[in-house]
Amino acid sequence: MNMLRLVAAGLALSSLVSCSDLLNPKPPVAASYLYGDDPVTFKSPEERLLQGHWDNDPSLTGPLHIVIDLKQQKMIYYKGGVEIGLAPISTGKEGHGTPRGNFKILAKDAKKRSNSYGELVDSAGNVVDPDFVMGSRPIPAGLKYRGAPMFSGMQIVGGFWMHEGEVTGYPVSHGCIRLPEKMAKIFFANTPIGTPVTIR
Repeated sequence: MNMLRLVAAGLALSSLVSCSDLLNPKPPVAASYLYGDDPVTFKSPEERLLQGHWDNDPSLTGPLHIVIDLKQQKMIYYKGGVEIGLAPISTGKEGHGTPRGNFKILAKDAKKRSNSYGELVDSAGNVVDPDFVMGSRPIPAGLKYRGAPMFSGMQIVGGFWMHEGEVTGYPVSHGCIRLPEKMAKIFFANTPIGTPVTIR
């Protein structure tokens, strides 16, 4: 009789645990977002918080709007007035300030490279000058210019783009808006040309 009671108690406990798991599922360790054929995956909730977030509820409707907050060094992505995305950024340093105002996405280029800042390489691809500024001096014979990567680039105005890059939490760029790689890919994949951008 005691053995039967123990078995029955064990079965009941097992059922309770299963029901509890169903009612209170654990958060997923990773989240994936599709970028072309390349899934963007965060390895942990902590990495997701550090990189930013993207919660585009399919039931939400309304216009898209991107806000760049220079003071707080963050980008906020809205859909129908509801925040669906957030990312830390690095904007223009002193002497290379990021312009303020109301703009829109003018162009997109997944493999964008800088027309102004980059490096000089030889015919074998070896870097000879890692900090070359176009127009600062003639390019020596036998070398060629290779622009700094601005992948997942979205043009806002003139030479100012949002793109993948090192994010420090403070202004360090030549005026562009740098985003963490994973968030840049997500924003790039979900932002049509013409999306309004406010830089404040």
